[in-house]
Amino acid sequence: MPSRSGRSWLSRLLALGLVPAVVVPLTLLSGLTADAAPPTTKAPAATFGIGPASAKKLDGRQLLNYLASPGARLTDHVAVVNIAATPVTLNLYTADAANGADGSIGYRAKAAARTDANWIVLDTPTGKPSVTVPARSTLIIPITLAVPERATPGDHALGVIVSLTSKVNGASGQRVDFEQRVALRTYIRVSGALRPSLAIEGLSASYHGTLNPFGTGTVSVHYRLRNNGNIKLGGRQSLSVTGLFGRSGTVGALADVPLLLPGSSVLVEARVSQVRPGFSMHAKVKVSPLKLPSDVNPPTRDALASAQFWAVPWSTLVGLLILLLGLAVAAWWLRRRRSRPGGGARHSPGSTHDQPAPGPQKVNA
Repeated sequence: MPSRSGRSWLSRLLALGLVPAVVVPLTLLSGLTADAAPPTTKAPAATFGIGPASAKKLDGRQLLNYLASPGARLTDHVAVVNIAATPVTLNLYTADAANGADGSIGYRAKAAARTDANWIVLDTPTGKPSVTVPARSTLIIPITLAVPERATPGDHALGVIVSLTSKVNGASGQRVDFEQRVALRTYIRVSGALRPSLAIEGLSASYHGTLNPFGTGTVSVHYRLRNNGNIKLGGRQSLSVTGLFGRSGTVGALADVPLLLPGSSVLVEARVSQVRPGFSMHAKVKVSPLKLPSDVNPPTRDALASAQFWAVPWSTLVGLLILLLGLAVAAWWLRRRRSRPGGGARHSPGSTHDQPAPGPQKVNA
């Protein structure tokens, strides 16, 4: 649980409309920040943040979101905030955005190659990629967006990042550079033909039964949702299972797929419980596109897919087979018993068969 001082600086950053820093070791920053492991020694608490601003102060926007034409140039501002009682020197740079394995958006390392991140230039007071912010102060940094002439239509994503680097002990005891950073989400939509498109790829389903002949099983469903268009889209999922007896099973709450950047994908796994086996069955998936509230998109279509799978009630079939074998054995035994000589005759007391046969009778003179 965060300490009282930790809750204090966190609440102050949130009150300013900023997000707390993401702690990332520089030695592990070859990919996205979410892939990093924590250090063995705690870094100092981050007491800084960044947010969209006017020329004088934070302006309440949650992110930077621009609509521009190829070759366009525009200016804006970001505010770097230090709520600590001492000055702090921070790194300031841009990084390309990308979806992680779980679909969440992360940002490339400082040293990684940049494409869309090159579109924004940060005008720091010294012209260097670092700023010193006085104690309990806010520093306004002008930024310039320059869209290339050959920029492709659609959405481009990056982050404006402020970070603090510290020395900590690594897992093996070595001293490593450890970076705490805050990324300001930045989306740029370049005008032109917009193509919204979500696709379900590699849909598969498998049935897992039960030993109870009268029980139900579960169905595991896997698929990859890919953004094949040129605008960022999320998705609202729905899943159903149908068989000989119609729809079957109970589907738990499926989380919405987070915003996928163009060309990105995410692997989805879901389970349907209480499915009654129906031999040849189908799993049907529908994903309805979701957009950022501030986006104005052309009409979008739901992504649809269906996969056939077998749900054989083996335990029920085995039970029926055992029952049929039992009935067959009983019928054979009855037929065999009745076919024995005298096997079907029954004798009752006092019948003629219980008395000796009559012989010659003696007559007295």
